[in-house]
Amino acid sequence: MSAPACDAPASEILAALLRRQSDAIAAHLNTLMTSDDPEGPHKLRVALRRLRGGLRAFKPILRKKQRRALARNARALGRAAAPLRDADVLIEDWLAPQTMDADALRDVRAKRDAIRDQVRAALTDLNAQDVAAQLKGLAESGAWRKRSKRAAARAEAPARDLLAKALNRAWASIAPRGDRLVALSDADRHELRKDLKTLRYIAELHPASTDAPFMRALRRVQNRLGDLNDLRTLAHAAATYEGAIAEALTAQFDGEARERWLASAARRWAALAAAELFWRSS
Repeated sequence: MSAPACDAPASEILAALLRRQSDAIAAHLNTLMTSDDPEGPHKLRVALRRLRGGLRAFKPILRKKQRRALARNARALGRAAAPLRDADVLIEDWLAPQTMDADALRDVRAKRDAIRDQVRAALTDLNAQDVAAQLKGLAESGAWRKRSKRAAARAEAPARDLLAKALNRAWASIAPRGDRLVALSDADRHELRKDLKTLRYIAELHPASTDAPFMRALRRVQNRLGDLNDLRTLAHAAATYEGAIAEALTAQFDGEARERWLASAARRWAALAAAELFWRSS
């Protein structure tokens, strides 16, 4: 995603974000509801996370009631889509590439089809299409604006000002945990990974993020934590299933790779922690 104009006001960047995520949510939701393409649930969840990151970054100029409602709805939709995304990863990334019993693979795909039906029903119950339409309406009407003079001044100030403050808050929460990355539990590393995603989505809205070494280092840490999370999820899935499915999953768990990747994640974190925080120098 390209960075915004250098000194664009916060109101302009926020309106553009709402329009962009409205379009993305509507498109990926349509894919999920009308096809079996695994990209539907995956990209829908990414679009919802980007929205939530933007809502956090622009909190000072957003009306509290609307911000909370949007964040709550985005979280609910993401959670509703999660089981289908997990099933897609299980089948397409871990099971399908393996040489395994065709009947067992057919059975787990049938379970995935049932999950897809459940997810579609849940998203329908949550009026998912209305979330995208609401975002579009807010972007066009400007009804998201706080009415105080202070908020109005912030809305017209350069977006980089609000984004820098949001990035400082996010980094202050992340940095102490990153320094203890190896000692964290698997669950806590998973939470760190999610918070790093939010940091990245906020950072991408900042005009100085393009080609910043910090961003490259951030992506490298995220990728390695993603590998570790895959192994965590793989172990959980192996304990959930039985027979040929459990055997195929268990065979892919590599404890030695986990240790190598954990050490690699620590090294990549050290590089990230040493990188210039671009939003403080721009």
